[in-house]
Amino acid sequence: SAEQLVRSLRPQGVIDFKFRADWNPSPAGKAVVTHDIRLKDCSVQCEQFPYPLRHVSGLVTQREGVWALHDIRGLGWNDATVIVCRGTATPENGGLRTDVTIDAAGVALDDNLKFALPPAAQSAWNELRPSGRVDFTAHAVCPPGQKKPTIEATFRPRDKSVAIEPAPFPYRLDQ
Repeated sequence: SAEQLVRSLRPQGVIDFKFRADWNPSPAGKAVVTHDIRLKDCSVQCEQFPYPLRHVSGLVTQREGVWALHDIRGLGWNDATVIVCRGTATPENGGLRTDVTIDAAGVALDDNLKFALPPAAQSAWNELRPSGRVDFTAHAVCPPGQKKPTIEATFRPRDKSVAIEPAPFPYRLDQ
C-alpha cells in the first residue's frame, strides 16, 4: 500500500499538503481525490537502502490512485552529494507497482554508502576497499507482491577520483 511505502522511507521534516475531492453527480457518485505534497526540508532513510538523505525537496502527487515523484532532490551527508529522484507507484493487481529512477552525483565511496549496501556487497567492498566519488543512475522496478525490487545501476567514476586497494593484493590502483 502507499502507506507502507511511505513508512519504509522513514520520512521526517516540513511539507505543504493539498487535498482535493470533487464529487461527480453521475449515478456512481464517486469522488475524484487528488493530493499534492510539497516536500520543503525533509530527510529520508529507506529501509531497503538506508543511505541517509537530507534537505529533500520536490513534489509528490496522487492522481486517480497513481502516486508520482516530481523533481525530488536531496543531499547526502555532505553538500557534494546530490540525489535527484523521479518515479511512480501505480495500482496494479491489488497492490502497487513502483518504478523509480535515481540520479546521483558526487557520491562518496565511504562508510555511509558501504553500510547501506546488502551484506554480499559489503563483503565485496571489504575486499576491494574503494575510495573516491562516483556518479550513478539506478532504476528500480517492483511489481505488486514482489518483496525486493529489480534494480539496474550504472556507475561512473567522478573526476578520476576512484581508487581501489584490493585486500588480497594491497597495491593501490588509482583512476
